[in-house]
Amino acid sequence: MASDDNLDYPEVAIDPVYATVTSNVSGFSTDSLDPSWMEDMGFSGGVIQFVYDEASVQKANAGLYVSVPEAADADDVATYMAKVWKKRTPNIILSLITSNRHYKHWKDQDLVHDFQTGIITAANTTEMWILTNGFDGGITKILGDAFKEEKQRRKIPSLTKMSMKFVNNQKQESLPKLTVIGVVPKCLLSYNSKIDSAEGPVNIQNKGQKPLSDKQELNSDHTHYIMLEGVTDLRELENFRIKLEERFLTPVGRPKRYRKITNLSDSVLNVGESVPDDLQIISSTCTPMVGLLVQGGPLEMDHVAELLKRNVPVVVMKGTGLAADLISFAYLEIQERPHAEHIESYIKPELIKKLMKYFPAEFKEDEIARNRCRDKILECAQNAHQGEQKFLTILPTGGASSDLKNLDKYLLLALFESQALKRGRKFQEQFQCDLKLTLDWNRCDLAVSQIFQKYDWARIKITHELFDRALLKKGREDFVDLFLSRDAIQVHKYLNHRKLLYLFNNLENEEFFLTVCLDGVLAKASYSAYPVDKDFVIGDDCEFNRLLYRVTYLQHLVSSYELSMNSVGSYITDQEVAERRALNTLVFWAAITFNAELTKVLWKRTEDPMVMALIVSMIWNNLSKNWCRDLDTKRKVRESAMSSGPNDDSDDEMPPDEAAMLQPSSLQGEKWQQKRHSVKYQMRKMLSYGRQNLNVPVHMQFYYLYSAPITKFWISQLFYILYLTIFSLAVLFPSCGNLHMDFVVFGWTSLIWVELVRGVLAKKKKYLEINLFWTKIEIGLIGIFLITFCLVRIVPHFVSYIDYMTTKFVMSLGLLYFYYRTLQVFLPISPVLGPMLINIRRMIKKDFLTWMRMFVIIMVSGGVTIHAVLYPNYPFTMQGIKKALIRAFFAMFFTQIDDLEGNDSCSDLYKNTSLSHCRAISPDIFSKNASSTTRDDVRSLDFCPYSSMGGYLVVMQYFVITKLVMITLLYALFSATTAKVRGESEEIWKFQKYSLIVDFEERLRLPPPLSFFSYLCMVAMGLYHCVHRCCNLCCRRPRGCCRCTCKKKKSHTEKDSSKLRVLKVRRTEDYNYWRSSIKDLMDMEEQEKAALERPKTQSKNIGVLMAQMDKQKHFNGKLTEQMARMERNITTCNLALEQIKHLLDKQQGQKNLTVAMKKAVAHVSSRQSPYPGTKIQRFPVFDKYVSWDVPYLGYDPVVYTCPIEEFVEAIQSLVDPDLLQISRTAEEKILSREDIRAQYQHSALYSPMWNVAATLKINNALVEINRASWITQNSTACRYSVDKTNLPINPMGRTGIRGRGKLWRWGPNHSVLVVLSRWKEKYKPKSDESSDRDYIVIEGKRVLEMIIIQRLDTGEFTLPGGNDYGNMSMYSALCKRFQQFVLDQETTAKENMTEQDMISFFSKYSVPGSSPNTGLTSGVIYKGYIDDPSNTDNAWREAEVWNLHYRGGSILDDIVKEKEKKWKEASSYTKLYGNQDMIVKEAALLHGAYY
Repeated sequence: MASDDNLDYPEVAIDPVYATVTSNVSGFSTDSLDPSWMEDMGFSGGVIQFVYDEASVQKANAGLYVSVPEAADADDVATYMAKVWKKRTPNIILSLITSNRHYKHWKDQDLVHDFQTGIITAANTTEMWILTNGFDGGITKILGDAFKEEKQRRKIPSLTKMSMKFVNNQKQESLPKLTVIGVVPKCLLSYNSKIDSAEGPVNIQNKGQKPLSDKQELNSDHTHYIMLEGVTDLRELENFRIKLEERFLTPVGRPKRYRKITNLSDSVLNVGESVPDDLQIISSTCTPMVGLLVQGGPLEMDHVAELLKRNVPVVVMKGTGLAADLISFAYLEIQERPHAEHIESYIKPELIKKLMKYFPAEFKEDEIARNRCRDKILECAQNAHQGEQKFLTILPTGGASSDLKNLDKYLLLALFESQALKRGRKFQEQFQCDLKLTLDWNRCDLAVSQIFQKYDWARIKITHELFDRALLKKGREDFVDLFLSRDAIQVHKYLNHRKLLYLFNNLENEEFFLTVCLDGVLAKASYSAYPVDKDFVIGDDCEFNRLLYRVTYLQHLVSSYELSMNSVGSYITDQEVAERRALNTLVFWAAITFNAELTKVLWKRTEDPMVMALIVSMIWNNLSKNWCRDLDTKRKVRESAMSSGPNDDSDDEMPPDEAAMLQPSSLQGEKWQQKRHSVKYQMRKMLSYGRQNLNVPVHMQFYYLYSAPITKFWISQLFYILYLTIFSLAVLFPSCGNLHMDFVVFGWTSLIWVELVRGVLAKKKKYLEINLFWTKIEIGLIGIFLITFCLVRIVPHFVSYIDYMTTKFVMSLGLLYFYYRTLQVFLPISPVLGPMLINIRRMIKKDFLTWMRMFVIIMVSGGVTIHAVLYPNYPFTMQGIKKALIRAFFAMFFTQIDDLEGNDSCSDLYKNTSLSHCRAISPDIFSKNASSTTRDDVRSLDFCPYSSMGGYLVVMQYFVITKLVMITLLYALFSATTAKVRGESEEIWKFQKYSLIVDFEERLRLPPPLSFFSYLCMVAMGLYHCVHRCCNLCCRRPRGCCRCTCKKKKSHTEKDSSKLRVLKVRRTEDYNYWRSSIKDLMDMEEQEKAALERPKTQSKNIGVLMAQMDKQKHFNGKLTEQMARMERNITTCNLALEQIKHLLDKQQGQKNLTVAMKKAVAHVSSRQSPYPGTKIQRFPVFDKYVSWDVPYLGYDPVVYTCPIEEFVEAIQSLVDPDLLQISRTAEEKILSREDIRAQYQHSALYSPMWNVAATLKINNALVEINRASWITQNSTACRYSVDKTNLPINPMGRTGIRGRGKLWRWGPNHSVLVVLSRWKEKYKPKSDESSDRDYIVIEGKRVLEMIIIQRLDTGEFTLPGGNDYGNMSMYSALCKRFQQFVLDQETTAKENMTEQDMISFFSKYSVPGSSPNTGLTSGVIYKGYIDDPSNTDNAWREAEVWNLHYRGGSILDDIVKEKEKKWKEASSYTKLYGNQDMIVKEAALLHGAYY
């Protein structure tokens, strides 16, 4: 077979779709700004630097910010993020919905830790944006603290890897960027003005939020901030954030790109918007987003409702409190009992109670906002399911069901459950995006249940990029197994020489491959050889094959040429064999990089599982035995080798004949066996058996004993003590010393130095984690000492050029060093002295040096001042400076005060201390002609102390500071450091003990000076190996000295190679046999797992109990429902009883109508159901709850406002608009307030003025709108109140319905009613022409009759009246209605009639005459509130009631048609609309008529 080196490899390129630009993605996402785009975008932005102290400007953190106006477009903000911040579309967006104002402290700190762990786990595994409110408080601060710890954690491996040479600096790190974006209102920040006025980076210091301040601070652990200008209302901020999130649902910047799946086996998935055949690359059109509700308030409920409207899934953390618990309660209840009766009778009242409990400040005085919030909660629960899609996921956080550490699972589950079945292009994008997320978050269970099972009828092939992720990412073995089991990838199409090289160069954890395989097996410098080049995989003799040969003794296991040809379809053999060989290559790659779990997954699918298990076991066994230096790694590799197959502990190489037996049949060609009866094989077997049974020979036991580090330690310590003894004697030897002893010390020290050098070289290669800096310094110091020792001690014995005192000093310094070296080399092994030495080292490095800096200042100042005061005439020489400083230093140890009293022998010379005398005795400075007498005095004063009070003060202050303050301070510093490091010193000592053990493990078995013999043995072994290598080279030559042996080996090699040549494919029967064997093996493993999982049976029993509890819960729900129904029935009965009571009161009569109108019982018709002209049922209101002063927590009125279109066309322009709908439209941002003003600007009724009468211009006509109430309370006019929505409140109390109803005005609706009465006469035939009137008398009282009309909407009878619409007076409206509905005539009344005009109008229908019993009497019998069924909480009727009485009869009988239907008797049997019967009764009482 030709070598692969001479073959032409096919062109195989890496997929350009996934060959993106590399970047360092491990740190926080604080990308540098791109100023070229900032000016074009029109937004102001920059960098915010959070500092510890504004004075020192020491940075704590930094982030990017942008200020956007309130009317900014979300597209512009996204463009700014892409162009200026250089942000790219993430894999998923998480919107954290929470509130700082409504924050409930988490008492369970484990819950906080689990939440932080879940968030960080999700953020560390995929590119994710997290949106928050950006404030430094509440849940946002908990999130920020988690990212702060993560940032610090990420710095540790980066610093470690920077100090390790084998790491390639250009290699990408596996951790993605952390992007946390805060959307904040700029006006609410405490440093708002500082941000506005800053040029360049803004330095900000968080000082903490004041308790009574509304200002907030930014959380410093966010990476980006979007600041909304001009907004103080948080609702406006939430609306902007919702628009921003809606924009983020589409890509920001360059979209994600996916390779088209071309080999779909199901045509159904290709319908819809299909991808063109020539388009192989798909760009994403949407970005997954999930909302996460934690606690929250009313605004957060609106936020959740808006996300659900936009089909964005939301995860609600049940158990965190507030809004999250409310939505969870409503959702679970509706899912269990979704019928409307349960919602009305139980869920709504319970929500009202919970809202009042959680948010009393917001809803105690605002029933409207409370009910609106309750409706939002119900809206969220009802919108949770839309068909088969589920948009609301409840995550329990309390009890045993809490699973916050797996938060990524619930986020993915919510995302998948919200997705519908896609087709065509959308399927291509969604399938790959979802599978990529499950790969990143390592949720193979969700990939199976939510992705593959959703499309289980189709056979889908994944892209190579997804398989790359599964192979290279740690812990993704389940995905590899899933892809292979579902035939989602063809390995031979996937694997070629470039892909194999890519797999080696993109390992997630490359340390094992670098240190063991490259450094150890191939003996290459890993820091320069990695990433490996193409020569590593190309050719039969490539480095990969050489590596496999060194650990398996099998040649040419991998053929890169064959892999590449098979990947492009040019099969060397056939497709099945190509698939098996590609799979074998992946097994070798996984084994060499020591991915044990992945190796096991791939091994199960190989053609010869037993042989492959032996090969893998051999690889790991040889690696652990020969090249693994790290003890922990060696143990892990050894355990993996033992679990894979039998181990061979022999140090001899495996013969080629035996190694060939372990080759897979696809590489072997035919089966053949080798006889195993050689002496070498039997010896190896016997030795292996002996080691397995721990039968170690005696000489080997001594060998292992003296090779142990502890033995080396005690022997080295013993010889080191002997060395110090000889060194001490050499120093103590008098005079010039002893030459022989000096030679012994020099030689012994030299051997110590050589041993240090050899140990450093050995540890530098094997133990990269150990710091050797101080050891290298020690080598340098000992080397300098050896040179100095030779020059000043040994050479002077032959050439005298230095004094022996200098030699003594140098020897003493060396001896001190080697004595002190004992503290570092031998004493740390003690568990008592070791931690104590760490404390001493810390005290010296930190405390003593700090204290010494302070003491030097005090010492110099004290020494100079004391010397100057006590010896004012001491000569200015080096001796004087030395005396001053030495006195000050030794003052710490003894007190010298003898010279404070002066000296009696010379103190008399200080009698004259004048300046002239001072000049006289200082000839060197002031005078050149001093007398001899003066010089004698000066010599006497030079060393004479001067006694003075100043001297005492200077000396006393120095002693106080030195002895009392400084010494005490040093003790305090030592005590504080000892207490601080007491807990840490033991851990540090353990690590140093490990370093000490490593040090003695690498030392020779013989300590200096006996190590000289070890070096001789090492030299001899080196010479032997050189000679042996030369002999081997000689045997390989054609005419070498061993021609016979070479020929024998050559023929043997040719025979073996012919047996190893590929001849044919392994038979299918054998392949199926191994398949079944592997299946049996897997079944056995499953049985073992089942045996280990028997304790889980208890959990199943608990599950049964939980199911029973669920049944009990269902029963409790039924019971609750029955109780709610019973409560509703009781309410109905109470209302019925109250209505009966009202009817009885009505029949018994009232003596005064005015008093009756003022009583609460008069407010009866306004609470009747249904509302007139509709089927709307009012909310039940009992008599005791009618007054607004009485709290009614469960009050939940229905909202109804009649549309303007249902009014008569003539008055539609005069009807008030639906102010509630306008307010709701503005809140929900369906229309902006500017659009609403533009829509209603033609209507003067858009902004009503309450409690006043005003003249407005409507349709170019002046209209008088009277909104002042006619109700009087305590003889004063009533001024009604308005609610939170600026709507009037019915002053008479609750009605059970809210809105304008069927009335035309918000607030009072004025009208006039008339009781047009006469005395009822007996029937008189037309033939009777007498003028006498015969009236009907009952119980001595005449009977009153009146004019009534029938309502068109309800058919009820009512008194004639006229409404005040504003276009005419109500008196004109009354007269026109009378003509239209009573007289059946055309209206001729004027539009501005007054009271007198109205009286004149009705007077003309009276019987003419001048007697007192003729004519018309008129008067107002009532003016105020009318208990009308059309009344609501925000609109009510008020009327001015007139009584017009024809005393002598009227002529209406001649005019009115069907007069019998128009004239009705005023009695209790006449039923009128509302409470008008009470008005008629009052009129009858006024005239003394029967009623």
